[in-house]
Amino acid sequence: MASKSTLIENILWAVKKHGLNTKKSVDFSQSPSVKLPSNTSLSSVTSVDIYIDGNRVDEYTPDGSINRPFKTISSSLSSITKASSLHIAASTYTEDSAVTLPNYPIVSYGNGSTITYTNGLTVQNPNFTRYDLNTIGTTTFSSSSIGRVLINGGSVTGNITVNGLTDIKSCSLLGGTITVNSNGQFLAIVCTITSQITGNGYILIENNNINATKSTPLVTSTTGGKLIIANCIITNLGTGGGVLCNNGATTVPNLITNNAISVASGAPVACGTSVTIYSRNTIGGGINTGTGYMAVTSDLIGTTIMAIGSDATGDIYYRNAAGLLTRLAAGAPGTKLTISAGGLPVWAA
Repeated sequence: MASKSTLIENILWAVKKHGLNTKKSVDFSQSPSVKLPSNTSLSSVTSVDIYIDGNRVDEYTPDGSINRPFKTISSSLSSITKASSLHIAASTYTEDSAVTLPNYPIVSYGNGSTITYTNGLTVQNPNFTRYDLNTIGTTTFSSSSIGRVLINGGSVTGNITVNGLTDIKSCSLLGGTITVNSNGQFLAIVCTITSQITGNGYILIENNNINATKSTPLVTSTTGGKLIIANCIITNLGTGGGVLCNNGATTVPNLITNNAISVASGAPVACGTSVTIYSRNTIGGGINTGTGYMAVTSDLIGTTIMAIGSDATGDIYYRNAAGLLTRLAAGAPGTKLTISAGGLPVWAA
């Protein structure tokens, strides 16, 4: 999993390569710190081919061969005793029992199949890759820190829990909540997303269309988490707002760059308690400053919402000696605004 220094390298690389005032799109896949582990390919590992075909209705004793394929995913599990390639014939499958994939490197070729996991799917493999497969049901990715889950194409419908490195490309993530735990790193690139994304792990999302109707923010980074959002369209038609950076005062800033963020209600972006860099975004409705720290560069922002604690109508905000945004409560009727000996605004009779 990426370390704190790795995330810093990602941000510094983006700033050094593109600058914060350029109009160029940021492609984090080119960053030297976003390269995937070198041990994630099965090309150098001898693997077994296992075939699954839910269309077969004839009677035979399945052994996983191309002529005697298994008819369900669960019936094939006992045959996975080493690195394996699962060839799943295009069909619709329903797995009524909870499915936990064996702890071996696995590549699944879905061929557009749809699998419903009634009681959930757990992926604990050191390396797991799947192509062109649609799954329905709760999914837990528990890949170790030295492994990687890669999903390319297809769709995932339902709640997802991320532990370890999970890399999702050109996939539809539909409904439910994606929870990225502290030991998780979630990368989503060129995806269509109607799920909410939240957690205290690493969340890196690029070139996605995130569109949903929710009463809470579509993307939330909680205490201890790290967040990078680049080149995304984020739209919440509900009341919950767009992005909440609530991961605490940390020396590693979040980066939100080159996005279009709009909401029907609530704050498009809320700083919460975080340190966040905003660059080249179009943010309809403005930023809720929260109690965190933010740097804004070349953004098109609507009305900014000031919310740094105990705010009230008529309050005045100013820069204090430490350079921080500070609130001065509204004065009483008849008082006058003046400057103190220390150079700060105060109310006087």
